[in-house]
Amino acid sequence: MRARSGLGTTIFTLLALLSAHTAWAARCQIVRYPSIPVTLKDMQALIPAKLNGQPIVLAVDSGAFYSSLYPQWARRLRLTRLFAPPGMFIRGVGGETEPQLVSAHTFTFVHQRLHDVQFLVAGNDSPSHAAGLLGDNLLRVADVEFDFAKGFMRFIKPVHCGHLSLAYWAGSRPVGMLRLNPPTARTPQFIGSAQLDGQPVTVMFDTGAARSALSLAAAERLHLGPGDPGVKAAGRAGGIAHRFVNAWSAPVAKLQIGGETIEHTHLMVIPMPAFSGTADLVLGADFFLAHHVYIANSQNRIYFTYSGGPVFALGQPTGTPAAAPSGTTAELIRSAMAARARGEYPQALADFSRACALAPTRARCFVYRGQTELDAQQPARALADFNTALRLQPGHYPALLGRATARLALRESAATSAWTTLTTAASTDLAAASAVMPADSVTQMTLGLLADQAGAFALAEHAFDAWIRHHGEDAGLPYAWNGRCWALAAADRHLHRALRDCNRALHRLPGSTPVLNSRALVYLRLGRWRRALRDYDQALRAHPHRPLPLYGRGLAERHLGQTAAAQADFAAAEKLHPDVARRYAQIGLAP
Repeated sequence: MRARSGLGTTIFTLLALLSAHTAWAARCQIVRYPSIPVTLKDMQALIPAKLNGQPIVLAVDSGAFYSSLYPQWARRLRLTRLFAPPGMFIRGVGGETEPQLVSAHTFTFVHQRLHDVQFLVAGNDSPSHAAGLLGDNLLRVADVEFDFAKGFMRFIKPVHCGHLSLAYWAGSRPVGMLRLNPPTARTPQFIGSAQLDGQPVTVMFDTGAARSALSLAAAERLHLGPGDPGVKAAGRAGGIAHRFVNAWSAPVAKLQIGGETIEHTHLMVIPMPAFSGTADLVLGADFFLAHHVYIANSQNRIYFTYSGGPVFALGQPTGTPAAAPSGTTAELIRSAMAARARGEYPQALADFSRACALAPTRARCFVYRGQTELDAQQPARALADFNTALRLQPGHYPALLGRATARLALRESAATSAWTTLTTAASTDLAAASAVMPADSVTQMTLGLLADQAGAFALAEHAFDAWIRHHGEDAGLPYAWNGRCWALAAADRHLHRALRDCNRALHRLPGSTPVLNSRALVYLRLGRWRRALRDYDQALRAHPHRPLPLYGRGLAERHLGQTAAAQADFAAAEKLHPDVARRYAQIGLAP
């Protein structure tokens, strides 16, 4: 595209204007431009920028051929959408979509302001609040260095380096090096070759993929597909299109890439028809989090050194946390967010504690620490941190949502009186968050789900209505339909509208246990006991140990006179989760 060429020239000019640090090796000069802070959130690498003067964050996505904005942000910034060139499609996990095109009057990036910059409009609105993606049209204008574990990226321009190694940071550490395929109009991504369990595979380096993944076609070729030994179902994965795909976890004995060997790990397997013949394996943000990576566009090579932690199996225990690093509050927060992304909660909490001690009046720090404590199943500590954040910044809706989540977690083991108190307090927090949250916020989905859990069904319906109104192009739409279906059924109102929502959600998510559970509740309200029983049976065939459908099935069985079966289901559900009977009593359904 012509816009791509023009933008690349602008960035080269921009880089020439910036101050730089230079390292020498004989005549080789490595010109390092100022680092760009990177924050890991929901396994997206976020960097700051400005669009038409408004601060935004972009997710760094080396797998995207062009920079883009999510539909929500194109609307929020009131950018006029135009048709993309005929025949242009964006392909990814879940299928393909036809993008639109917008032009921003100003785009501020790497400390410089650019004018009349074009972006594609496509994709799913991000729960990390990213406005869009920084793609290859910007990442290929110079060499680019990524150190997600330390929270930065930077552009680099080597001078007179030829084919010398550019891993200037490595010292005596082993350096992996891989030759990349020359980019073409059809395959502009960063692609090379590796060996998986002794067999050749093509690999794509994709910072925009949260998890590394093996294509289903390659997995079946390597006998790592569904039905092969050790391969297990792993839920669903979503991507650019408006549907989700099944995912599996496959055991991998050995991955050899650029001289590095990764042994005895697991890879996610998903259908990736868009990459057939292009890449068998996508190395995502989890790989980048565990490595210091230098993409040498000047040499068509990639260099990397291992930084530490699990490469693919994130969330595995890692022992005692290291001492909190020194640095500014922002640097400590970025370090903590990287540790949290790896599932290293003790390390993340140690870093957050140091950051909060340095900035005791910054509410955001206590919110981040509280969210990490929730991840680490420490709701009482999280509640204290959210209370602190709200004293510092009353009405801060992420803190209100966090405090509601902590209260709902604490009520699970609470006595009846405390259960009611915690539920009421959580509902109050959610109502306060709803009053200040932007109607088009992607967090309306989270608010709706929490309100369903708290029994604040009118609030849940309002939140899902807002999300659907502003995010109807998103792949999360069936989950919003399901949430609204449950809210309406639980409140015993607009039941035919609820049934329509559940049916639409099941069309997108066939056989989904949560959606079948919601539709069964609608049938219970309508007195269609046998239809409810059929949905509960189908839901439990896939997931036999889910307490909500077990208890609901007991209610259907009781109405059908199957007393013994009902009592068995009630007992099994309460054994799995003692809170389940109170959840149903909350909506007026008790044995």
